Amino acid sequence: GSDGFQPGFQLVNQVVYSSVAFLVVVPAVFGDGASLGNRVLRSWPFRHLGLVSYGVFLWSVPVIATVQWEWLPQGPGFPLRAVVVALVSLVVTLAIAAASWFIVERPALTLKRFMPRAKPGR
Repeated sequence: GSDGFQPGFQLVNQVVYSSVAFLVVVPAVFGDGASLGNRVLRSWPFRHLGLVSYGVFLWSVPVIATVQWEWLPQGPGFPLRAVVVALVSLVVTLAIAAASWFIVERPALTLKRFMPRAKPGR
């Protein structure tokens, strides 16, 4: 595109998405935990979502494509298809992301104890 992004990704959209992410992450990281927003963001569902977030990143696009094009019927006569695609994709993506955390990521993290420690620089 003319703004340096791929077609379909406008600069304004990127600024809005980045701003929302910034406004969600900063209070969760640097907040005192007393406000309702901080308590919600530090709750166990959000912490567990943070554990599997890389799996969500990896699996979301293939899952959405599979649900949208292979699992659900196409064509007219399917009201709220986008909502169904989103909900089914969310559930399946979270399940696969959780499985990949327990089957791949967590065991891989235990291997770090076998890695030699880097010596501090001068």
